[in-house]
Amino acid sequence: MALERLSRVGKGQRRSSDFLTHTTLSIAVLLIAAPLLFALLKATQSGAQVTGPSLLPGPYLLENMRAAWVGAGLGQYMVNSAVVAVCITMGKTILSLLAALAFVYFRFPLSGVAFAAVLFTLMLPTELLIVALFDVVSSLKWADSYAAIIVPFLASAT
Repeated sequence: MALERLSRVGKGQRRSSDFLTHTTLSIAVLLIAAPLLFALLKATQSGAQVTGPSLLPGPYLLENMRAAWVGAGLGQYMVNSAVVAVCITMGKTILSLLAALAFVYFRFPLSGVAFAAVLFTLMLPTELLIVALFDVVSSLKWADSYAAIIVPFLASAT
C-alpha cells in the first residue's frame, strides 16, 4: 500500500521534472538554431531587404541560392570536400585496420614503444602540427594539391 502511494507521488514528480527538462531543452534548441534560421530567412530576401530590419520571408530564395552557387563556385568546393573526405576516410580506415592487425597479431621488438607513439600522436591536436606540416608540404612542392590535405591526415592517428 505504501509502495503504491510512493510510486504515484514519484510519477507526478517525474512528470513535472520531465516537463521542465523538455522545456529547457526546447529553449536551448531554439537558441542554438536561431542563427541558422535567421540566415535562412535572410536568404529569401532581396539585397535591399537583407540590410534592413525586415524579418518577413521573401521570394528570392532560389535566385539567391543560384547566385551563391555559381558566383562563389560552391560546386567545385563541394567536389573538393567530397574527394578529400572520401580519401581521408578510406585511407585512415585501411591504415588503422592494418596497424591494429600488426599490434594485435604480431610480436615485434619495441611494439610497446610503437603503440605509445601511436597513442601520443592521437593525443596531439592538429593545430599544434600546422606549422610543421606546412613546412613539409611546402618542401615537397605539394601546394595547391589534394595530397597537401590528405597525406598529413593519413600520417596521424587522429
